Amino acid sequence: MGLFKKIFSKITGKKNSDIKAEVPNTLNFSYDNTEYTEDYKSIVLDEEPNVVKAIFLHNYNNKSLESNYPRYYQYEYNIKDTKKLHQEFINKGFLIELDIEKNIQTVLNMMTIAELKELLKTKGLKVSGKKVDLVERLLTINISKNEIHPKYYVYTISEKAINYLEKYDFLYKLHQSTYGIELEEYIHNKNELEKAWKTNKVKFNDVVWAILNKRTLKYNFSKDYGSLRNNFFNMYELTKNEKKPNLQLLCNVLYIDFSGMGNDNTVHNFDTMFYKNSPIAPYLSNELKKYKLDDLIKAFKNVQINLPFMYFNLNQMVNIIIDDYNDSIHNFEKLNGIANKPNEKAKTYKYIL
Repeated sequence: MGLFKKIFSKITGKKNSDIKAEVPNTLNFSYDNTEYTEDYKSIVLDEEPNVVKAIFLHNYNNKSLESNYPRYYQYEYNIKDTKKLHQEFINKGFLIELDIEKNIQTVLNMMTIAELKELLKTKGLKVSGKKVDLVERLLTINISKNEIHPKYYVYTISEKAINYLEKYDFLYKLHQSTYGIELEEYIHNKNELEKAWKTNKVKFNDVVWAILNKRTLKYNFSKDYGSLRNNFFNMYELTKNEKKPNLQLLCNVLYIDFSGMGNDNTVHNFDTMFYKNSPIAPYLSNELKKYKLDDLIKAFKNVQINLPFMYFNLNQMVNIIIDDYNDSIHNFEKLNGIANKPNEKAKTYKYIL
């Protein structure tokens, strides 16, 4: 992660309650399905960070007005008529019509095999072969725009749309991510890092890492161990995106899973800890096998998380990992027999029966 280690130590200390976004919320969403955003021009012309604008321009590059629009534009962003919004982007020059005759190969590649064969028939050409053969055959002749179905009259993003997307690329990344980061939270942390590092070119992943680091302290302090576990998992996935996977973070996830601890300082019932015949989730099991067993055990023994309760001690956890790594079948009755049982009257945690 390189510079990631510097992030948390350089951020000025502020409580979460003090966080205020420096960029106003440009769209006042009600999230009420009976109300919709009607002023589409305000979305299109907005020069501030606008998530709808960024998502739409990213998704509808090289798309036509005959496109299908995802329902989330309606239920998440209160856009009643997405086609009208699409047309507004065209009217204001953010999307410009692609010259079909100059870009005929691009258009032909968008078409289905059935449509390509139909066009070949009208030209008296053979219709046999794979799609690439059909396209190559059509490229040997002249095809005019009026021979192409209007659904392939596509619009591509203009230079000013490209400039907007480059400036606010983080908006689309936030929309695509699973980290649950709000725009205001992202902007605040981005501003903090830019100030600390004296630069305006902070990377998206650096900002996300800073936010996840803060959440680690927050969840640990509030004893929300389920959220802490998921946060470690998100941090692990982020290191994978950087092509520098952090095995220690993956071991942190497993450690909390084996403990049985959940949110609000609760202990889950032992019976709910198993995924089919294993206490390890299938995705995590597959991830473990990407590493050398010795490195995995070493990283697991270096976990430094203090928990009020654990079903298994460290050595038992390591043995579970070794069995899973070697594809051994876990014996539920045996694990249940050796597991430490919660004390329902314990004062340090709450047990879910």
